[in-house]
Amino acid sequence: MKQIVITSISSVVAAILVCLVMLSNSKDKVVFIDTVKVYNEFDLKQELESKLKRQDADRRVVVDSLKLELNELYGRSENPEGELLSKIQTTQYQLEHTEGKVNQLYQATANKYSEEILTQLNQYLKDFGEASDFELIVGANAQGTVIYGSEGKDVTQEAIEYVNKRYSE
Repeated sequence: MKQIVITSISSVVAAILVCLVMLSNSKDKVVFIDTVKVYNEFDLKQELESKLKRQDADRRVVVDSLKLELNELYGRSENPEGELLSKIQTTQYQLEHTEGKVNQLYQATANKYSEEILTQLNQYLKDFGEASDFELIVGANAQGTVIYGSEGKDVTQEAIEYVNKRYSE
């Protein structure tokens, strides 16, 4: 009976050693990426961020013009009355209304662009995982999803290169 137990244990240990050797010789199947870095270095994100800034700057020109006009109107008199007061009130209303619309447009466009970026990035990362024959890509981020990962498991740079190559095609 003792011989059977020793033989069984030896077989299990041998099987574990064989598995460990095979795993050490095979390519990593579980890797991680720095999700913030991949997102920030994704070319589409950078392009849309620049586009959003340009669009916002163009829209802010109207707001800035109204601010200048309002300052000019206030500068005409310390105690505005009549037509000047009416013009100040109208310009103030236009400024508040226009600034509110510009802010709403900015937020709506930023949300639309973020959704577009994430949709495209998620697809590219899925393709990257399949093309690299990974079983699992774990996202490392500021919330502590990955507490530690050895450098050999970090494929962040490869993911950035892959997604940007795919985007440029």
